[in-house]
Amino acid sequence: MPQTVRVRNESRVHPSMPKPPPRPGRTRRNLPADVWRERILQAARVLFAEEGYDGPSMEAIARLAGLSRARLYRLFPSRRDVFNAVIADDATRLGGELLLQLAKAPTTREKVSAIVQVFFGFVESRHERNRVFYSIDTGSDPAVGESLRVVRFALAQSFATHLIHAPDRPPGLSEVEVRLIASGVIALAEGAASAWLGGPHMDRERSVEIVIDTALRALQPAV
Repeated sequence: MPQTVRVRNESRVHPSMPKPPPRPGRTRRNLPADVWRERILQAARVLFAEEGYDGPSMEAIARLAGLSRARLYRLFPSRRDVFNAVIADDATRLGGELLLQLAKAPTTREKVSAIVQVFFGFVESRHERNRVFYSIDTGSDPAVGESLRVVRFALAQSFATHLIHAPDRPPGLSEVEVRLIASGVIALAEGAASAWLGGPHMDRERSVEIVIDTALRALQPAV
């Protein structure tokens, strides 16, 4: 009677989940923790984007990532920890791009334009990789919603700092007022980019132009 070979912990086929690259002298079982961590985050992005925050179980995440539940729990004790790691990774990438583009923009008008461009570029490129930063339903876990609010507040504060030190900062505006303006521009750019991603589809360049013009008109005569 032929022997049946069973393969455990194989990830299901998904275009966003490439197999871990082979490493000389290593088997899949003993890959380093950082490789497994990245693979877990890839799997979590897929499942959170498809099913929402309350949808996937830790078992489903482990299965898609191609590892055991025990190994998953050693790296991430709970689903909230997995989700927060996804959010932190996306926030780091988004925040880094925002800071880079803000530093390149000398005037307030150019900084507003940079903010809008970055948000649109972020949601467009991350959409293809099942990013969840601006599409997730946080379900019944208030701590997850609080994590998102903290991230958005930090982005607004970074933008406000650049506006405060801009050479053409409008006279007569207090620091508190500038921070309020920065939060408004962030909210506008974020909301518009998210709406554009969800459709109906519009040309990206035209959409970006509309949002930039709207932000600048709303901020008059401040800008």
